[in-house]
Amino acid sequence: MFSPKADYKFQSILKLLFLSSFFFCASACAELNLKTCTKLVNAHVENGVTSSNLGGNNIPVYETVEQAIGVYQANDVICLTNQQQASFEIKNFTPGVGKLTIQPVTGEHVVNIENSDYRGAGVLIESSKNIELVGFSIHGGLYGVRVVDSSDIRLANLHVYNVGQEALSVRPKHAGGSNYIIEDNYIEQTGKKNAQYGEAIYVGDGSLKATVPVSNIMVRNNTITHTTAEAIDIKTNAQQVRIENNIIRDINLKFNGAITVGIEDNFLIGGDYQVINNDISGVTNRSGYRPLGISVGHGNTQIFDNKINIFDKKAIGVCLVTTFVNDYFKTVWLRANQYTGEGIALSKRCGSAGTGVNKPAEVIEMDETPAS
Repeated sequence: MFSPKADYKFQSILKLLFLSSFFFCASACAELNLKTCTKLVNAHVENGVTSSNLGGNNIPVYETVEQAIGVYQANDVICLTNQQQASFEIKNFTPGVGKLTIQPVTGEHVVNIENSDYRGAGVLIESSKNIELVGFSIHGGLYGVRVVDSSDIRLANLHVYNVGQEALSVRPKHAGGSNYIIEDNYIEQTGKKNAQYGEAIYVGDGSLKATVPVSNIMVRNNTITHTTAEAIDIKTNAQQVRIENNIIRDINLKFNGAITVGIEDNFLIGGDYQVINNDISGVTNRSGYRPLGISVGHGNTQIFDNKINIFDKKAIGVCLVTTFVNDYFKTVWLRANQYTGEGIALSKRCGSAGTGVNKPAEVIEMDETPAS
């Protein structure tokens, strides 16, 4: 039987295992990372570029990330050497060939990207493509990592915490984008300045001002805890999204669900979402509304093999909001979702999320996964 005390103990063990595996991998992979570095960034370098005979390699050294990017060569791996790293921006970076990777100099070398007063982003990526950001600790800003109008982006093995609003966000503005992987991150303590906007992972544009989508998005293997808004919030102008194998604990919502997909009543033509094998527990709602595990208002959506533990009589495991206004994207497939708690496992008409719309989903409850 689940108990809050047992879950807290599990969560503490989980965090310890995540952080120790992070540092263990970091130590074990230290030599590998160093060998892959093609450029180093050291804030204490004078007069711009020098060189470093580190590990037998003659590697050019730059004072800032921006300087190193400015002389990009195909498949550069820019390695940061300082323990404390200033926030940085990558704008209008579109390499003709290869990809850019930014990481700590070795896995055992912890690099903190730190802002203050909950302002700005630890890393801003805008109008850019083919970038991997891997292995950093990011905290103190309004956002952890903010990606705007960019494509072919991977955010991985980041520890993002103590941020004013969202930890990781991917947004369309003028151009949209495609191909994102958000994986293996540990996210905690969001919404420290604006609790209503304290999502751990936010994809799309809730204002619906963007006329272009972001698409082909993978959100997997993340551990998320202690947020003040949704753990994962997917807007209807985000399309082809797969949310898989995430562990979600202690989510304090104002509204919506721990995982929320497309509950707006206006959207671009498109959809297709998969919410698969996520583990959710400890969801509360500080506004007095129903705490929701998974809340969906747009299709076509597969909700398979999720585990949801919410011990509240008002709780709903899977809530299907009545905002399925597009007849081409109104189907929801359900299979093998497990709810434990005092509430109900499924509501097929879970209200309109304040929109006043009454267009419920077509629900297909399945014994087997539909063919891809």
